[in-house]
Amino acid sequence: MYHRYVVRQPDGDRGPWTASTVEYIYDVRDHYRNRIAAWHWHPSTGQGDDQARGPHVHVHGAHQTLTLHKLHLPTGRVSIEAVIHCLIEDLDVVPLRDDWRQVLDRHEERFRDVRTWA
Repeated sequence: MYHRYVVRQPDGDRGPWTASTVEYIYDVRDHYRNRIAAWHWHPSTGQGDDQARGPHVHVHGAHQTLTLHKLHLPTGRVSIEAVIHCLIEDLDVVPLRDDWRQVLDRHEERFRDVRTWA
């Protein structure tokens, strides 16, 4: 996982300080370290030969006619909470706490309330 942010003093009523995301890469791998999926948003830097500027996902797997991981499948902005939820619900990762859903939901709601773009 890679999540770069800056801390700023915002205008208005957003509080004395805010942390703003400037790029992220959420890389999901199996227990053999094989990549399953990677959610990216890197508008200013690009990563390697990946020049897509909007939020997107790379899906790794086999397909007869496409090289899936080379595609930049568009997404909206993806929170780390959404990725963790996916890991637990869809990929059977065992949560470390019983109240994981309430914790993720609370933080996801806060993320939605203060984000500056969707």
